[in-house]
Amino acid sequence: MYEISGYDLRPNDRISGKKGGGCCTYIRQDCSVSELKIDVAFPNNTEVYIYKFKAPYTRPIIYVSVYNPPNVCKNEFLLAFVDCLLTHLTPIRPEIIMMGDFNINLLSKDNYTLKCNNICAFFNLSQLIDSPTRTTEVSKTLIDHVYVSKSTPICKSGAFSLTHSDHYCIYTVRKSKASSFPSRILKSRGLKNADWGKIHRDLATCNWDFISDKDCTAQVSSLESVLLKTVNKFTPLKKSVSRENRIYG
Repeated sequence: MYEISGYDLRPNDRISGKKGGGCCTYIRQDCSVSELKIDVAFPNNTEVYIYKFKAPYTRPIIYVSVYNPPNVCKNEFLLAFVDCLLTHLTPIRPEIIMMGDFNINLLSKDNYTLKCNNICAFFNLSQLIDSPTRTTEVSKTLIDHVYVSKSTPICKSGAFSLTHSDHYCIYTVRKSKASSFPSRILKSRGLKNADWGKIHRDLATCNWDFISDKDCTAQVSSLESVLLKTVNKFTPLKKSVSRENRIYG
């Protein structure tokens, strides 16, 4: 096992009893986390682990780790996959990050790929990996997937070779801290409670000699000045600070 500074390891040994393999999850130490147990009948040897965690400055996120062995019936896996999403995850409307070895080749045009794509479209999930994740001398397949329910906070995803395995390592990077735009000063004028009688009387006492000016530009400028002076006198501008608009950054 690799030790990563600042992260805690949550190992899950292979449920089939075979040596090696299994799923492990590294969770950043400043995140609160709990494992969710779901009552879904996944096929034998399929491994699905669900964690609910909350990082600083974020709402709770559901992370799902998936390993679907190549010998498992893909139809059975997809049915359980739908049950997991529909019955357990969708009703609580969380942000979802789901990743792992699905053993469904998204580069092919077979029926399983079509079903998988339709399921994800129905649940508004985006698949982020677009390059082969397993390569051999005779084939290239995209069987390791990353699904997210919100793509806005995701800044980077991909696949790269990490070991001598023919599987590539897949990853996605989510922005964890919300940055904000600078506050803005807004100016507004409230006319709802204006005393229009006083405004009319004040305007009647103004000097309107500029109307005889032959320069139209000068006339308009003088008119704006007179009107604005009166309006400011009875309905002055008020300043307010706008709320900060927060974005992931």
